Amino acid sequence: MGGKTLVALTSKGEFGFSPDNIREHMNYLDGHIEAVAHYLGLADRHFVHSEYQELADERHERSRDDARKRYC
Repeated sequence: MGGKTLVALTSKGEFGFSPDNIREHMNYLDGHIEAVAHYLGLADRHFVHSEYQELADERHERSRDDARKRYC
């Protein structure tokens, strides 16, 4: 049952949870997925992050558009 690929799409209300950002240490979801990856048979994992969702302004639109450009 191995060899699976996971694409995790996340939308966070605030900002800075992506790798190399100010709140990276508070992004528990990615770490939890990594911790159980072998139990799920995941060989490959991709994380798509969109932030500023709760603000619903141009920052969210820019973050969403950047995520689309990187992963679509």
